[in-house]
Amino acid sequence: MLGEYKSTLDEKGRLNIPSKFREELGASFFIAKPLDKSRCVAIYTTESWNDLVDSIRSRPRDEAYEVKRDIFPSAFPVEIKQGRILIPQTLRDYANLEGEAVVIGIDDTAEIWNKSVWDTRKNK
Repeated sequence: MLGEYKSTLDEKGRLNIPSKFREELGASFFIAKPLDKSRCVAIYTTESWNDLVDSIRSRPRDEAYEVKRDIFPSAFPVEIKQGRILIPQTLRDYANLEGEAVVIGIDDTAEIWNKSVWDTRKNK
């Protein structure tokens, strides 16, 4: 997935997924906090999610548990309905998502950012 797309969250927390990403993501996929703890929402294809889970499980036990505690409670399977997904309140709070957002592609995953946070980050 490549590119940067502006979007808007509605009052219920629904976000339009760019059509180019919809093709790559399929009808259902996963969203969660990102591994690097950036204040955004990570989007994983089913394949990239399964690869991530396998990678976490292959880590030493103590390290794996720390990552599992950060990522798994924040993970949700989602389905695209009418081109949109519903982002759970816990993830909206984590990433400070409301109103304007930016969806960026980063290889086999994507991220959803608060627009002003993303603008500050990319203009560093």
